[in-house]
Amino acid sequence: MIPRTDTHASNARYELAQQFTGISLRRAVLTALILATSGVSLLVLGWWLRSHPFEGFDTNGVETISAWSWPGADATLDTIAALFNAQASALVGLMMVAILFVSGHARLAVGVAIAGVIVAAFAITADHTLGEWVGRSRPDPAHPGASFPSGHALGTVAFYGFALYLGVTHKLRRLFLVPLFAIVAIAIGAAGLSRIYQEAHWPTDVIGGYLLGLIALFVLIHFHRWMESIRWLARPILGRDVAAVPMKGVKIADSYGSVVMLDREAGTATKIFNPPFIIRLIYWMAFQAKFPYDANPSALRAAKHRRDVAGYLTEFRFGKNLVAPIIDIGCIGGRPTIVSTLIVGEEAPNDEAAREFLTEATMLLASAGLPIWQLNPSNPHAHTNLIRTPDGDQFIVDFESAVATPFPARNQILSAARRGNLPVFDDVDFDRLRAFVQVNEEEIRAALGSEKFVAFQESIVEAEACTQGWQGAELRIASRVIQIVYKFFNWKAIFVKSRDAVKDSDIKAEAFLAKGLETWLEEGRITPERAEELKAELRTDEAHEAMRHLGANLAITAVFRFPFGSIIRPFWTLYFIGRGTYRALRGGGKKCWGFLKLHNPLVVLISIVPGCWTSA
Repeated sequence: MIPRTDTHASNARYELAQQFTGISLRRAVLTALILATSGVSLLVLGWWLRSHPFEGFDTNGVETISAWSWPGADATLDTIAALFNAQASALVGLMMVAILFVSGHARLAVGVAIAGVIVAAFAITADHTLGEWVGRSRPDPAHPGASFPSGHALGTVAFYGFALYLGVTHKLRRLFLVPLFAIVAIAIGAAGLSRIYQEAHWPTDVIGGYLLGLIALFVLIHFHRWMESIRWLARPILGRDVAAVPMKGVKIADSYGSVVMLDREAGTATKIFNPPFIIRLIYWMAFQAKFPYDANPSALRAAKHRRDVAGYLTEFRFGKNLVAPIIDIGCIGGRPTIVSTLIVGEEAPNDEAAREFLTEATMLLASAGLPIWQLNPSNPHAHTNLIRTPDGDQFIVDFESAVATPFPARNQILSAARRGNLPVFDDVDFDRLRAFVQVNEEEIRAALGSEKFVAFQESIVEAEACTQGWQGAELRIASRVIQIVYKFFNWKAIFVKSRDAVKDSDIKAEAFLAKGLETWLEEGRITPERAEELKAELRTDEAHEAMRHLGANLAITAVFRFPFGSIIRPFWTLYFIGRGTYRALRGGGKKCWGFLKLHNPLVVLISIVPGCWTSA
C-alpha cells in the first residue's frame, strides 16, 4: 500500500513520533496542568467523601435518577450499563484489535491491545486503593465491590476517549469522525447515568470515575506517542542508512511493510521490503519461517511472475495491462528489493471510480484463483494500491501482502485447505487458474494474441514452480495439519476418487498379471505350455471375480498412499464380507459361502499392512 508520498527520506510515522517526543513547553505545561488539576480534584473528592459519605447531593441524585419512569427506561439503561461493563469492553477491544490486524494496521492493533490492559490496570488499582481508602458502600448493597470511583465511568472515558483520539490523529474522514464524537459523548454520559439508575454508584462515584478516566486517557495518549517511535514495533528508517539514502529527485513512498523509491528519471519504482518486528512475528507464527520477501529469493521470483499473470488477466478483461510489472529483483542497503515500472499519475482517491475498478478486478482475479486482499474493496486501504493516470486508467502498483491471515478469498477456503495454504499469504490456486484459462482460452487468446498467450502460460508455470520452491522451504505446520485433516474428512472426494480408481479394475488386473506371465516366460521361469494354462485359468469366471478385486486393491494402493490405503482396503474387504454374508444367510446352502475364498477376516488383517495386500 502507498498511503502518501514525501520528498524526505523519513516516513510520516517517524515524523509524528518526533513531534510527540519533542513536546513544546506550552504543551507540556498544559498537559501537566490538566493532570495535576484532575489528580488533586480526585484526591480532594475522595478525602471529602471519607468524612461525608452520604451527602444530600448523592442521595438526592440517586433518588431522582432511579425514579425515572419513562417508557423503556429499565431496558434502555440496563442495556447501556451492560454495553460498557468489563466483559463487553474487552470484547469490543478484541474486535478492534482483530480488525486493525486484518486491515494491515499491526502497530495500531498492538497499541489498542496495550491500551485495554492499561485501562484494566487503572480500574483494578483504583478499586484496591481509592476504593478501600474512601470505604464507602454502594446505594444498593446487592452490588458487590467498592463504590468509589465508578469503573464504568473510568473505562468509558479512557478507552472510548482514546478511540476518539486515534480517529482525530489518523485524520478520519469527517463523515465518520462527527458520528464518532457523538457516540463517545453519549456513551460517556449514558454510562454514568445508567450506573446511578441501577443504584450501583453514587453521583460522586461517577464524577470520580470521570476524573480518573481523564488521567488514564492522558497516560494512554502519551504512551501511544512514545510507542510510535520504539524500534521493536517500527521499521528502521532506511533514509538514514547511507546505502539507502535516495539521490536527488527521488521521492519516497511509504507503506507499513516496505519503502518505495520513486525515480522519475529512471522510470522505476524500487520497493525495499523492510517489515517491522510484529509483521515478521505474525508470519513466523503462521508458517514457522522468516518473512518471505525478506529472506526467500523464490518468493520474490514468485511475486514477479504473479504480477505478470495478473497483468495478462487485466489485459484480457480491460483491454490493457493494468499491473505495474516487476523488471528486476535486487538488494539495497542489505535489504531485498523489487524494481517495477514507475506508473506516472496520482494516488487514486477512494471514490466511486476506484471502488468500481477494485470490485471488477477483485472478481476477475478471485475467479482465476489469485490473491485479492490488496485490491479487495472491503480493505479500507485498497485504493492506495492504485495509481490513476492522466488518461483515467487505474493501475495496480502494489500486489504483495504484508500480513498472513486465516481468511482466504470468498469461496476459496476449501481449496486453500485442500492445497495446504491455510493460513494464506499471497497464495495462488493454480488448479483454479488453469481451469479458468481452459474455460476462457478462446477469449483470452483473442484478447492477448498467440504470442502473449504463450507468455501468459509460461508465467503461470514459472509462478507455480517458484511458489512451490518458496513454500516447500517452510515448515508450515498448521497448513500441513489442516491439509491432512481436510483430506481425511473429505469423504465425498475419497468416494469419487475411489470410484474412479477402481473403474475397469478387472481389466487393469488382467493386464498386470498378463505382463507378469510374459516376464516369467522371457526369464524362463515357466514353459510356453504352462503360460497358456495359466492364461486359460485367468479367463474363468472365478478368476475374473478375483481379478476385479485385485485391480481394485492395485488402484486403491496407487491412489491412496499410507495411511489412507491401509484404512480404505480393509473397509473394501469388510463391505464384501458383509454383503456376501447377508446374501448367504438369505439364500442358504454351503455354495453361497464361496465369497470367503476372496474376502475373509484374515484378508482384512493382511490388507491393513502396507505392501501385504497382494499376499491376501
